Amino acid sequence: MLVLSRQRDQSIMIGDDIQITVVDVRGDKVGAKIRQATIERVPYMLVVGGREAESGRVAVRERDGRDHGPMDLDAFLTLAKERIATRK
Repeated sequence: MLVLSRQRDQSIMIGDDIQITVVDVRGDKVGAKIRQATIERVPYMLVVGGREAESGRVAVRERDGRDHGPMDLDAFLTLAKERIATRK
């Protein structure tokens, strides 16, 4: 999972099966960062910009190009846990 942020590289675990890593604080444009994450096959990209930080939400994208738009972090975690539980 990729989080684009101004924060330094850090990683936190949520439960036993979800790891959130804050990476890529380079000055590149967000589109370039998303493209690179797609090439690296990062399953989910959580983009946290100024608007998202103000609203306490994250913009969610999947590596296949689906853009879920802004959602609460809890809603994303529910989505991710459901996908983990149903994958084969």
